[in-house]
Amino acid sequence: MSDQRQRPSRIPTFADREDEATWWDNHDAADFWDELEPVNMRVSPALLSESTMTVCLPEATLQRLRDRAAKKGVGHLTLARMWIMERLEQEEEAGSRPASHQ
Repeated sequence: MSDQRQRPSRIPTFADREDEATWWDNHDAADFWDELEPVNMRVSPALLSESTMTVCLPEATLQRLRDRAAKKGVGHLTLARMWIMERLEQEEEAGSRPASHQ
């Protein structure tokens, strides 16, 4: 058996998800391939059937979105998707309620 000593990881230990999200937002996983391990995972068929769209935002708005996402510990695209889905649900619920009369 050969004497293979593992070198210390260049990936730090994170205090929480937000700390980790911020770190990965500023680092490229390709720089750490030698430290990452493959995982087996199942992907929902619903995810495989999703479509994509492009949204143009002013740079300041995009930065605000990135900042808010980092505070929540998610990516900015994930947060935008969550907000769109939440708003659509709110609009649909509001549309199914009878209008109030004043």
